[in-house]
Parts: sequence; structure tokens; C-alpha cells
Amino acid sequence: MAGKRARKRLVPKKKELVHQTPSLDLPDSEAVDVVRSRLRQRWELASVLNFIRVFKPVIEAKLDISAEEIETAIITPNALLSQLHISLLKGIPPVSKNLTGSDAWVTVLCKKLASWWPWVAESEIPLKASNGEETSKYKELHPINRLLILKALCEIRAFQPDAVSYINNALKEGTDLCTFRKDRTGGDGTGVAYWSDGDAVIGYRLYREVTNVQMTPRKGKGRLAQPTNSRQWETLATNLDEFQQISDKLSSSEIVDEAAVGEVIKNEIIPVLDGIQKKKERALKRQEKQEKLLNGYLNSYRLENARSCRSRKPVNYTFAEYDRCIDEALQLNKRLKTTQESQQEQKAAKKGNLTRDVAGLRRSKRITGHADLETRNHAEVPRHSSSNSDNGSVTVSDSDDGSSPKSSATKTSDDEESSLDVLEGLLDE
Repeated sequence: MAGKRARKRLVPKKKELVHQTPSLDLPDSEAVDVVRSRLRQRWELASVLNFIRVFKPVIEAKLDISAEEIETAIITPNALLSQLHISLLKGIPPVSKNLTGSDAWVTVLCKKLASWWPWVAESEIPLKASNGEETSKYKELHPINRLLILKALCEIRAFQPDAVSYINNALKEGTDLCTFRKDRTGGDGTGVAYWSDGDAVIGYRLYREVTNVQMTPRKGKGRLAQPTNSRQWETLATNLDEFQQISDKLSSSEIVDEAAVGEVIKNEIIPVLDGIQKKKERALKRQEKQEKLLNGYLNSYRLENARSCRSRKPVNYTFAEYDRCIDEALQLNKRLKTTQESQQEQKAAKKGNLTRDVAGLRRSKRITGHADLETRNHAEVPRHSSSNSDNGSVTVSDSDDGSSPKSSATKTSDDEESSLDVLEGLLDE
């Protein structure tokens, strides 16, 4: 990891041959998968991912990128890889003014590597200044060599004063040392160690390191055998499903240390990955809903502001086609007539019902009128006449003071008359 490599002494390292891999005669997709698998077998990739995660505040760049995107950029150089290199080169003094161009950073990279490579790498430098041909040679390099260059550049950036100050200030504020010097998640005590690293942005990964120690005897009497170590690195899990599978496998192991690693993965890493997965699913559903609403709005706008497009059928000038068209027209006309006749019958039946209702109301009105007249005659109070024999004046007194209130029969007659007017209006329509 970045912190683990940063604490070593700055002494030149023993040079080794640059990693060479034969060309792959495979389809593009299969070749990319093979190269990606080989990249994940290199501890340098884990170191690069750890450096980008830990020193992201120091780099001062918008590097919200995932591990898969970094792998893809290393396999096929793109703008993301250029942005990553430029961000790292800007923190290594002296800063060149040629870092604004798209490919000019490759020339600056060659100059930095020429002076720093013996201190940060263990192999022969794979890229040197070539009189303007650095860009084309960089793109022709094998992805593993591009990974070694990126890892060396991260090492150089970690030695700069601002990165060292960032570590010291963070430790003074109480940050755990394991943030910069990664501790292993566990092991089985036989040379197998497990490492886990990542966050919500770059992603979580689980690694396994296998160390084999071999004793090489020396020539000469009484000389002790010299141990040689060979390490094998592999990426075990990169997503939630793979973490769940490896957790179940390790938890059921008879080796206590491996079972402990499985429990750590199950209790500490999988819940975080589950939350991230659900958050991504909600964001995806929200995006799909927004796109659906936008497409519906655009479609409605096109329908309102565009001419209707009729589907055209191929023309067939045969007698059978002509007869078929005539038959379809006759059937359509027949259905239309049937529909019109049914509508007319319904209208006539409705009109007949209205006519019967009007006649009934008229008869009811006549009967109610006669009953009202008789009620009024019976309700009149007889007038009392008294003659004054002394002065010959006549006094007339009305028991109801000349007022006659409207009876309930009169109100009923008025309601029936209004209903009759409504029905007659419907009948006229």
C-alpha cells in the first residue's frame, strides 16, 4: 500500500527486467478481460488504488472514479488516465507549464521518471524521452508497464512535502495510523494474508497474499542456506456478490484464522456494500423515472406540434385485393348503418317515454286544477251582513280580513307545472 511503501529508505533498488507479456490473439472483449485479470494479480494496482483513496485531499483533483474505471483507463489510455497523471505531476516540483495539453504530460512524465525511477521502482524504466515520440511509445506499452509507471508516479508524489505534512497533521489530530499504513485483515499463519481496502467511491476489494519461503543452499562447507521469498497476489472480491461468496467460504473453513476473516467480512464489509448497492439502485430508479417523464413530455410535444403520420401499406393491383377492399368497405358501411339505426331507435324510444310523461303530467294538472277549485270554494268564509235600522247603514265584516292564503294544493300545482315545462323542453329537443 502507499503508506507501507512510503516508509522504506530511499536507496537505489536492484534492477530487474521490465514485465513483458506476449500479445493476445483474442477478440477485443476477451482480451480486455484477460488483461484485467492479470492487472488484478499485481500488488501495484492495490497500491495505486490505496494511494488515490488516502491522498485524495492532497491531489486536489476531482477524482471521483471507481477502481474499474482506473483499470479500463490503464488497459486503454483515455482522458481519465491523462487527468490522473496530470493531477499527480502538478504536485511534483518543478511544475511544468506543458501540463495543459492533452498528450504533453507524457514528455513531462519521462523527465520525472528519469531522475526518480531508481528510488521508487525495482525494474528497468519502460519509458524514456524519444524526441517527441514519447506519446506513441507510451500508448504502445503493455498495460502492466503502464501500471508500473503509474505506481512509481504515486510513490514520487507521496514523498513530496505537502503529502508528508498531510500525514503528520492527520496523525496529530487523532487519525489512526492504519489509515496510512494498512494493516492486514487476517491470515492463517502459514504465509497467507488477507487485505481489504476501499470506500464508497472507489469501491471495496479483498486481496490475498501468499508468501512462499524457499531455502537456497550456498556453496561451501559450513555456509547457511539463504531464504528466498516468492509472493503471489490476487484479488478475491470486487463486488457484493463476490464478497458474500468468499465470506461464506471462509466462515465455513476449519482454519480458525480464515473463519475469523470471514466473520470480519460478514459483519463489517458486507453491510456497507449492501447499503451502497441499495443507494445505487434507488438512484437508478430515480433516473429511469426522470427519463420516462422526459420522454413522455417530448412525445406529447411532438404529437401536438407535428403532423400525424399514417402508416402506408404496399399497393397490390390484383383482382383479389380489389374484391377484398370492396368487401371491407361494404362491411364498414353495414356496421355504420346498424349503428345509426340503433341510435335512432334509442332516440325514438326515449322520445316516446317523454311524450307519455308529458301526457300524464297534463292529466294530473287538470285533475289537480278541479280539486283546487273545489277546495277554494269550501274554504271561503261566509260574509255576515248587519243592517242598522236606525241610520240605514250596512256594515260588512269579513272573518278573514280579506286575505286568503295559498293552499298546499296550489303549491303542488305549481311544481307539476314546472316539471311539465322541463319535459316539454326535452321533448322539443
